[in-house]
Amino acid sequence: MYRIQHDWDEVMFNSLEEFWITRDEKTEENEEKKINEKFHVNNNNPKNIKKQIKGKISITPNSRNTTNSGLYVDNFTLNSLDVKYKRDENEENDEKCTFMAPRKRINNIHGNQTISSIDISPNGDIGCSGTTYGGIKVWDTRVFQVLRKSSDSKSHVLDVNKVKFFPSGKVLLSAGSDFMIHLWSLEDGIDIKNIEKNKSSVMEPVVSLLGHKGGVFDIDFVDRGRNVVSCGRDGSYLWDVSTQKIIHSFPAVDLMFCKSLSTIRQIDSTAIFDLDKTENRQNQYGTNDHLIAVATQRGSIIGFDLRSNNNIFTLKSPSPSSSSTPPFNVCHLQETASSILCLGGTNDGQLYTWDLRNIDDCLATHQEGKGGILNIQPLSNNNNNNNNNNNNNNNDDNNNHINHLI
Repeated sequence: MYRIQHDWDEVMFNSLEEFWITRDEKTEENEEKKINEKFHVNNNNPKNIKKQIKGKISITPNSRNTTNSGLYVDNFTLNSLDVKYKRDENEENDEKCTFMAPRKRINNIHGNQTISSIDISPNGDIGCSGTTYGGIKVWDTRVFQVLRKSSDSKSHVLDVNKVKFFPSGKVLLSAGSDFMIHLWSLEDGIDIKNIEKNKSSVMEPVVSLLGHKGGVFDIDFVDRGRNVVSCGRDGSYLWDVSTQKIIHSFPAVDLMFCKSLSTIRQIDSTAIFDLDKTENRQNQYGTNDHLIAVATQRGSIIGFDLRSNNNIFTLKSPSPSSSSTPPFNVCHLQETASSILCLGGTNDGQLYTWDLRNIDDCLATHQEGKGGILNIQPLSNNNNNNNNNNNNNNNDDNNNHINHLI
């Protein structure tokens, strides 16, 4: 695991002298090994550095024993820093880690309040965020002007654990530690093309879903959003938005502490499970051929047929050496050319990947560090996409690389 000083980009471009990088790993003897290195920045032209960086900055380690440290900066741009680690002089390929700098820091949305969740609308024009104080704000992503804010009297009482846009970008879902799920309408006059005409106005939920008996941690819409799925301290549920009622729970996780869920539609090319195809199930719209995976604090990821709520798979941490199974904080279902992958992140920094065609064997394990993994987000890879287009006959999923932001 690599860590870097939080303001390293400001140090580089503002002549603030030095920043630190730390690398942690476990040895074959299961002992912890930590390398700390401070890097000195020599900025020859700080005023014009953001226009032209080549030849203007040099970065050198401060360690007196640099050869044993092994950490060095290989390359850097305005927005990234490539760090490499030479474990052994005889190794040809050095270990590499890339740090990304924020393109913009925004401090005027919630003031000093802690932001607990954030989402961006499908077209990228509008963002939303929730705080640990229960408030929600909707804002323009270009100028970061607040467009809407939740009513103090009808917002969440405690932490907003999740905010999520519907596919239309006109409806917002929120889930909180106060056992509540709210739906908010954004159709009442946000003119994104004339941002100066907008004023920050108060919004109230148009629908509230009440039925959880504990805090709600994750939510998602199904198909176009007439059904919603949720999970929390008391399990996971499928909802009918029109009646604000629970259609069914998922029995294998009843009364379990569930932190995360992920849904995906199983198409013909990735058909792994024999799912319920019963038509006209009452109050269900677009749930056919859908899977849901739920990450639990009991150290398992449990999969269901969303339509019938039948349990179809259970995944557990493949680490037999641990005396207790680490809780899963997050899970993510990812479609590939011919299968579906399930990724899970644990509270002790482990990232696991399973191919659902063979759930008995974990496809890959990655140690992210000691801290818990809280989010998994797929990233597009243009190079891989181009390669796949040129090699349409190659469907070996083990050779496909999937990048994730953790």
